[in-house]
Amino acid sequence: MLRLLFIVLLSVAGFTQAGGQVNVWIPRGPEGGRIGRPVIDPRNPGTIYASAAGRLYRTTDAAGHWNDLGVPSVTILAVDPRNSSTLYGANNNTLYKSRDGGLTWSMPGPGLPGTCGPLPFSFVIDPSKRSTLYAGCQGTSSNGGGGLFKSTDGGATWNAASSGLPAVEISPNEPWPPNVHVTALAIDPVPGRRDGEAAGRQTPTRPGTLYAVIGANVLDGGGLFRSTDGAASWDAVNSGLPDSLYIDALTVDPQNPNTLYVAGSTGVFRSTDGAASWTRPGNVSNVWSLAVDPLDTGNVYAVNDSGILKSTAGGGSWSVVSPEGTAKDPFPWLVSWVVVAPGEGGLSTVYAGGNARGVFKSLDGGSTWTLATSGLFATSIYSLAIDPHNPHTVYAGAYVAGLYRSTDGAASWSATGNLPGVNVFVLASDPLEPGTFYAGGPSGLYKSIDGGANWVQLPVDPPVTDLAASISPLAVDTRNPGTVYSGGFKSTDGGASWAKLAFLPSALAIDPQDSGTLYAGATEGELAVSVLAMSSGVRKSVDGGKSWSGLNAAWQSFGGSSLSVDPTNSSVVYAQTGPVDCSEAYDCDTSGSALFGPGGYWDPNSDGAKKGLGWFRSADGGATWVKLNLPGDPFQSQLLGVGPQGTLYAGATAGLVRSKDGGATWSALPTAGLSSGVSALAFDPQNPNHLFVGTNGGGVFEITLEQDE
Repeated sequence: MLRLLFIVLLSVAGFTQAGGQVNVWIPRGPEGGRIGRPVIDPRNPGTIYASAAGRLYRTTDAAGHWNDLGVPSVTILAVDPRNSSTLYGANNNTLYKSRDGGLTWSMPGPGLPGTCGPLPFSFVIDPSKRSTLYAGCQGTSSNGGGGLFKSTDGGATWNAASSGLPAVEISPNEPWPPNVHVTALAIDPVPGRRDGEAAGRQTPTRPGTLYAVIGANVLDGGGLFRSTDGAASWDAVNSGLPDSLYIDALTVDPQNPNTLYVAGSTGVFRSTDGAASWTRPGNVSNVWSLAVDPLDTGNVYAVNDSGILKSTAGGGSWSVVSPEGTAKDPFPWLVSWVVVAPGEGGLSTVYAGGNARGVFKSLDGGSTWTLATSGLFATSIYSLAIDPHNPHTVYAGAYVAGLYRSTDGAASWSATGNLPGVNVFVLASDPLEPGTFYAGGPSGLYKSIDGGANWVQLPVDPPVTDLAASISPLAVDTRNPGTVYSGGFKSTDGGASWAKLAFLPSALAIDPQDSGTLYAGATEGELAVSVLAMSSGVRKSVDGGKSWSGLNAAWQSFGGSSLSVDPTNSSVVYAQTGPVDCSEAYDCDTSGSALFGPGGYWDPNSDGAKKGLGWFRSADGGATWVKLNLPGDPFQSQLLGVGPQGTLYAGATAGLVRSKDGGATWSALPTAGLSSGVSALAFDPQNPNHLFVGTNGGGVFEITLEQDE
């Protein structure tokens, strides 16, 4: 398996950037993206904070519009229940605190102990004394490293608070010893409640009842634990929970703190006596997120493989209330969530996310939903294309969210088509067939003949049954209508039938002046036998893929990850190599390898890496190659393509670089306004200084460069 990045670069007719700005990147959407579980201000429920793509967003109008606070990457943890201006967030092993609603952040102290990194799994503030904080995380030992820490001075200092919590094995295959592994925390939302007291009474001198989930199933010592003395001691409260339960979600009824819910693979369980005993009221399973309606606590929401679920009977029965048209994230248990906030008029507002479309909002208990993504620019773009017959129509293949289309030059977007699956990795148009597009992802290769409004999966006749699993790379012949290359196959009738090529290329480029000439990245050898026994390089065909020649064995153990032919000079070809992904190889270690560093990781400074990893240029149609010196880390750079005037573009560690002399010298493009790394590029052939880029976590950006750049 090769670690490859496939980028489709399409030319367009000229048009100008709105507003006439130069040298500044303008975010164009589509709005949305993977949004972290938000934190709601308990005093002002219309104020919500959420982390997305390394940035912190805030809304003050119940998700009517989100604002990027422009602060360094902070994962939002909590809002002080008594002072809405005080927030807590974290980055790696460092705790940050804001006293102005997230506009500025500072470290309240030296940070959480090193055994807690890189981030707390959970974080709560004691409502009876807001300077008392608890952070649950993965400990590193069974003798005091602990997975729970407590601060009584607002996070300035921390002490272990794991006494009485069990040390468990995270996995039998893990190399480290058993440790205290706290995966969730919850605290009685009524300050100072004593056992048997009414929820409305307060005794602020008594700590709130604290619950901690230990990350192992009940049989192995995990489950739920309770402390009524500020984490000085703990008791297991798993009576009635099945031995096989691994708790993924925990919540406390905000009106009746004696009622709690826990959930995991074996179902949702409820306690009405402060966790002394548990029952399973319904029959749902595989639940990883829970929320209780603060205004009507009979309404409970959950997230599982079926989507958003709702129970109106305290978990007794469930129905699916998911928003329509949402694709499933490949890792939903990591990112999918549901939260509920008090609303106006006696009804609560439900928010849901996790499928990379952004945040969905419901004002009627999940019966209807609207997207609430205004201002959220966190979409990850895999592929970018512009209709060659209608240059104001732009297409963006987004991570999980599918395909977006804009008909006004990226000013606004709409989700388009009936593409199944969750990712559009590759996207290309047939310039000889107006409205014809091809899109590929994990579920196969699809075709649209109406500009992306509708899609059909291309038929593949047996025994050619592996096309759907091997749609990359994708290339369309610009001189012969209906000629398409996808993975290791070729079609001359627009995808109605396919012929198998001699091998599966890792990258493919068609000579724009002679469509019979192809260049393909090739890898030979058995990866599972020996990475170092592999030979990689570029093959060439002059008869449309019927026969191939050439293999540059100097690129030992590297696969060609990208290829481009200079449209102004067919003899000039560019290739980028990438390291073979050794995750499935048997000998990915340091024994005898010139490519690996300590621990089996690729070492870019090794002799082997310096020889074969990077960018190469051939001036004689692939006969000989010269390595180019590209600024930055070769692992962070990617060949994006060659412009219509022969300008070479690359995504670097930060922003873009380009070369107008075949890679001999490079200049960095302006980065003002660009918030994320570049992953795809489309350019205007009539104005080479007008560009669109797709980014990893920032959506699409547009720039017009000064003419002398």
